[in-house]
Amino acid sequence: MEIEAQKNQIVLKKVYNTIVLETREGKRLYVCMRDMGFEMKVDDGNWHLITNESDFLVKPKEQFGGSDNKNFGDTAPRLKEVRE
Repeated sequence: MEIEAQKNQIVLKKVYNTIVLETREGKRLYVCMRDMGFEMKVDDGNWHLITNESDFLVKPKEQFGGSDNKNFGDTAPRLKEVRE
């Protein structure tokens, strides 16, 4: 593993083991580097392959069980706007 500091960022290269980021509340984000992208999961959820930026786009709210966005509060509509 190589570690660099660049413009207030920590850059990890050649990482072949899972990296875990944990909040004070114990929520965990797991990241694994792969040849074709990254695999990520939150807590005990499923692993998801991330190969490009479009993999991060918010899915239509109908896919999350309703039109009221109850799973995301009022942040879901803004997520895509922030990324554009």
